Amino acid sequence: MMEEKNLLYVVTKIQKEENIPIEGRFFEERIWEFLISLRYLANYQGEVVAFDYGSDPQILEKMGDFGVKVIPLPIDKEWGVPVERNLTNRRNIDVIPLLEQHYKDYKFLTYDFDCWFQEPIDEFWTELDDIEGCYYSVEKGRACRYRGPESTLQEYKDIQGRLGGFVWGGMQSGKFKPHLDRLRLMTDLFLEGGWDLYNWGADQALITYTVDFEKDRLDAWRWGFEWYCIELKGKKVVSKMPWYDGPIAVIHQNATLNRGKSEFCRFKNLHKGLWKKYK
Repeated sequence: MMEEKNLLYVVTKIQKEENIPIEGRFFEERIWEFLISLRYLANYQGEVVAFDYGSDPQILEKMGDFGVKVIPLPIDKEWGVPVERNLTNRRNIDVIPLLEQHYKDYKFLTYDFDCWFQEPIDEFWTELDDIEGCYYSVEKGRACRYRGPESTLQEYKDIQGRLGGFVWGGMQSGKFKPHLDRLRLMTDLFLEGGWDLYNWGADQALITYTVDFEKDRLDAWRWGFEWYCIELKGKKVVSKMPWYDGPIAVIHQNATLNRGKSEFCRFKNLHKGLWKKYK
């Protein structure tokens, strides 16, 4: 029997933060919420990699304590602005050669690291076996700002209409070929197709634009659910949306835009014992 080749990865650039204000970007705290919940609440034992643009060395060392392999990403090209200004976009370009070189024939699952895990994710890899394209979570009833050329604006609106929302860009997944093919398509559209590589978060609209309705699966809500779509039952995060009543394994709590509004569902607040033990 062939060994499963699964990779969960994140792309990082994190500096140490002291006295983190509630109005700030909680990047350092969020990576620990991600890793503690993944390893000690979801009890995930699989391979985890951080492709890194030059985080604080102490942070990288501590990530190693959670069994995370750190692989440096090149910053030889700024793509017009410093990496902090377009990391969400250029990560999709820069990881391609490393995935091709080191992770041939793997299945991939990548998250923004402002997520946490309340249930095991092992079943995810089995679901991916039966998906020909990529596997995404669609945010229903909402629109994502367009960052592409005027020539394809109407096409984008039509896609959002067909989806009934947009694809959440904080989770991407697929088997080796469809995942890499989608990243290459996004690269072409960023570099040659008029999409705004310099606009933080443009990847979310671009992922939505490149959906393959014939091959992709678009109902990965169990594996990536937004903080404003949930409510709490004790310490358990559950959906409050009429279009999904299944289990939630992964919660996106958002580090940059919510201005503290997702504090009610923070891992560190709901699971204080694990937070204090491993933070």
